[in-house]
Amino acid sequence: AWLLNKVKADPNTQMATQYNLNMDDMTRRYGFAVSNNLVMDLQASMIQVQQQQGMFSIVNMVRYPAFPEIRDFNQASPIVKDFQTMSVFYASSIDTTPAAGLGLTITPLFFSSEHTQVQQGRYDINPMPQFKREDFQGGRKLLAATLQGSFKSAFEGKFVPHPTDSTATIPAVNIVSQSPESRMVVIGEGNFVQGQYAQGGPGLVL
Repeated sequence: AWLLNKVKADPNTQMATQYNLNMDDMTRRYGFAVSNNLVMDLQASMIQVQQQQGMFSIVNMVRYPAFPEIRDFNQASPIVKDFQTMSVFYASSIDTTPAAGLGLTITPLFFSSEHTQVQQGRYDINPMPQFKREDFQGGRKLLAATLQGSFKSAFEGKFVPHPTDSTATIPAVNIVSQSPESRMVVIGEGNFVQGQYAQGGPGLVL
């Protein structure tokens, strides 16, 4: 399974930058790439936002597009067919065009809604702007999928590094150049399995 964050976000400071994982060349060999973008969705989870007004701290509930609420699941997939809703956090879309010609079977697992906005390069994760529906015309985005088939190793034909310790014995390495029939699960973010998000998401402090 690949649960890859392409956006490094701090909801408390409202700052977000791109993660440079240096893994795209590898994952393209396996038929996919997690895009360097942030999918914002009007169909989103509610969060608590604290605001200071004079001497008082007020908590408001707001819908936060950076936390898409997923309702569009593949009902034919045993992985997600029984899901009703779930939230993802600072998610990126998945590109499966690298799978062309690799003999792989691609099965979408879930999508965003139709009302998306895709941010690239610079990210605005402020939860308080007045979001306009006309700014969310990006269409639904693939956020999770499986790829099934026989995968060629991304390390085929590459040099096996020797141990840095000159006294160590060079291990005998049997390089497997191609897998048997296998399945990879790809999700365009990994935050949802972390504690603070799995428990309902962090409160944002403005």
